[in-house]
Amino acid sequence: MSQRKLPISPSYNPTIHGDLVSRVNLLRFIREWARAHEISRFSLVEFGVLNGESLIEMTRQLRGGIEHIVGFDTFSGIPAHKVSDLQDHANMPAFAAGSYAGSDLETVKSYILACTDFPSTNLELIEGDFRDSLNEFELETTVNFPLIFHVDVDLYSSSHVALEWIAKNAEDGSWLLLDDYWCYRGHPRMGQRKAFDEVFLKNSRIEATPYTNYKGFGRAFILNLK
Repeated sequence: MSQRKLPISPSYNPTIHGDLVSRVNLLRFIREWARAHEISRFSLVEFGVLNGESLIEMTRQLRGGIEHIVGFDTFSGIPAHKVSDLQDHANMPAFAAGSYAGSDLETVKSYILACTDFPSTNLELIEGDFRDSLNEFELETTVNFPLIFHVDVDLYSSSHVALEWIAKNAEDGSWLLLDDYWCYRGHPRMGQRKAFDEVFLKNSRIEATPYTNYKGFGRAFILNLK
């Protein structure tokens, strides 16, 4: 009888939760936080949808208040690196162009709807490289409060564009979840961490207060108007 071979690259996910705050527990708190502040109708914006697992997770935990979901993704993996991304690549080689390619938009949307029973008309998935088109997108914030901005886009260039847009659209008490904050070996001048500092440290409209790390690589912030 031949021996069963172990995977060459075992997943590290089971090892990084332990005593760390999981995204699920963080979302449960945000739901109660919104309730305590009488925020009853809200929206969620995600950059980096992949196959929809995180949107499903967030929709389930925020059920009862979430009214509108917007998700941006290429649906073809990490986009081509800009010049500003190339110097960081050696510290995070997994973030190569084309990596993390998932299913097509319609398949992902069907999967999210099947797992959440969320109204299809309230789920807006936008395909393409938003680095070139995001400024044209207008987020409605008068009816639904923009409660969570979730950014999981790996690259400095993508993070910078997303965070600049978020800084213009967030409201007093919005939450910012950065899934890749501690990637690139935690280097403060690379990747998402660099983009965050450039956008928020001297922003004239909004400020970001650190709340907690989560899920190993992520960091959560509360955004407030100045």
